[in-house]
Amino acid sequence: MVRGCLHGLTLTTLAAVDFEADPRVFQLTANRDLAAQLKQHAGHVEEVTGVLKAGKDTGATRVKEKRGTKVRVFGGFGTQTSQAESPSAVSTLEVRSVTHVQASCP
Repeated sequence: MVRGCLHGLTLTTLAAVDFEADPRVFQLTANRDLAAQLKQHAGHVEEVTGVLKAGKDTGATRVKEKRGTKVRVFGGFGTQTSQAESPSAVSTLEVRSVTHVQASCP
């Protein structure tokens, strides 16, 4: 779950929410209905729930999803790297749900 300022299909975290000095940027992917909802809320603070896909700031983490008839299982694995990651790097988040928080970004 990530909370931040929404601009189309890009979400930028707020420093006070993320507890980091630099905001993080997430490129969002979603089904057609959620993508339309996201675009309607451009310039708003939104809370997005989803699955983090491999990106520049995931530290070589991979997330896989396996669907059964009544259950979904998520698994993740990664490697420790010796290089510091850039907090401003972009990751991809596959959106599952969106909750409206505030009508305008600070």
